[in-house]
Amino acid sequence: MEFRIKKILPNLEGEIEYKQKKYSAPFVVPGDIVHFKIKRFGRKTKLIVTDIIKQDISLDYVIPPKCKHFGECGGCKAQHLNYSYQWYLKTNELKNLYLNSFLIAIKEIPSVNIFHYRNRMDFLVSDDCVGLRKPHRFDEFVDIEYCHIQKEEANIILNIFRNIIKKYKNLGYNRKTNTGVIKYITIRIGIDGMIIFTLLKDYDKQEDLKILYNNFIDEFINNIKQLESRINYSFSVKECYVDEKAEISNVSNGKIVYNHSYLKIPFGELVFNVPADGFFQPNPEIISKMLDNAIEDFLKHKQNEKYQLIDLYCGAGILSIYLTRKLNQSILTSVMGIEIIESAIELAKKNFEYFFGDQIPYNFITADLNKIKEIPINNTSILILDPPRSGLHPKIIEWIINTPQIKWIFYLSCNPPKQYEEMQKIKSIFDVESIIFGDPFPHTSHWESLILLKRKV
Repeated sequence: MEFRIKKILPNLEGEIEYKQKKYSAPFVVPGDIVHFKIKRFGRKTKLIVTDIIKQDISLDYVIPPKCKHFGECGGCKAQHLNYSYQWYLKTNELKNLYLNSFLIAIKEIPSVNIFHYRNRMDFLVSDDCVGLRKPHRFDEFVDIEYCHIQKEEANIILNIFRNIIKKYKNLGYNRKTNTGVIKYITIRIGIDGMIIFTLLKDYDKQEDLKILYNNFIDEFINNIKQLESRINYSFSVKECYVDEKAEISNVSNGKIVYNHSYLKIPFGELVFNVPADGFFQPNPEIISKMLDNAIEDFLKHKQNEKYQLIDLYCGAGILSIYLTRKLNQSILTSVMGIEIIESAIELAKKNFEYFFGDQIPYNFITADLNKIKEIPINNTSILILDPPRSGLHPKIIEWIINTPQIKWIFYLSCNPPKQYEEMQKIKSIFDVESIIFGDPFPHTSHWESLILLKRKV
């Protein structure tokens, strides 16, 4: 089957229509002919591209991709499009919806650095590959020698790991035979670095694998020590463990095998300690600029009240600490955060104490916001929202609508279309004071939006 591409979608893939259903194909531009097949995975059908016939059509927004893996690796979708056009495609449709719904100008913060911006990458490890998955394929991998979107220090680590693991056959995990040890390597880069190996649980019950891995990790850490002295940069190394069926990386169990349990990552002019498994924005430079813009708009309003600051999905407290630092602290009575990961909550407490001591009362709580029965609120409040990609739970939306103490909301979203849907549910209760679109993820379909909301009088 074949289809000639007519347009590119906001997800930076070409639209394909087949039997009245719409699919998308990566790495194409209008005019390209895509050969494909439709394959069923459980209850879902997916389009699998078998071939792309490029047409000799001159388009001013098409450029040569920088990465030699582009076109087969699922990490990037749009290195073949100039960056301004990528940004236009990602945001224009939603921008028009917001303009029509709220009649408010949108601030835009595209990325200045479109390469080497990511502070974290998770690479799959198999018996013959260290890399990423192919687009739309969970079972096919691309061996990555160099990644243009991760920090340069991470590429140095990737190269060291690739060279060493070649010597230790049977260490990489074979997903067909369920043999081996190392399933993922996660590389995180801030002011210092953290390397996390995700290992097969109970591998050390096999004496030969235990000896093999111990020899590997000794050699790897020795190489890291040499690198540290050469480039004047510090790394830490952690191990964590999953079972054979788990395809997740950097889980919260495990142990530090070299150096520190935290890494330091800058956010604006602040520096935060982040645990190996703790979430942090992959490109904090853009997020801090977005927050600065929203805070500026908030401060244009004369504040005659004092507020409790409530940070839902607070992680290690980054956003609430940043807002507390930027706002006039005299208007804040207390700060509260809620997060499901206990290690993140413990770090949020330490981070808040580090920056503010006992200047402002604070309380960070471990709880699942999808199941929590009551959110303690004791004052007129400013709410910070930074939910996962699935968006806000309906109960949280209902709580926001029915809690008159919530006067302001800073809502940061990694899923702007979902956020727009949620805005329709609360727009009768809140005025939109500012909308900020930011792009922490050039060459991918992902981006973020930040909306400042004020409860109607």
